[in-house]
Amino acid sequence: ARRKMPVEEAHKILGVDSAELHNTEARDILAEHYKKLYELNSPNPPDFYGSPYIQTRVEHAYKVALQEIQKAKNADTAKAGN
Repeated sequence: ARRKMPVEEAHKILGVDSAELHNTEARDILAEHYKKLYELNSPNPPDFYGSPYIQTRVEHAYKVALQEIQKAKNADTAKAGN
């Protein structure tokens, strides 16, 4: 079984502070960091052959962070409904 990436690790990989992700622009901030890191590690032969490993880690971190934002949003919606 694969280990689930901790949210804290996802934030470190993406270079975001968890406090940044508690506002309305959270998804935009994540997308910006994800895109930049993914492109930096893209293959561009012959100058740079990229790092598929790092790209995979960045992609996984992005998914974990998005899931965390969605969980928080759902929790806020549930609280507002009570």
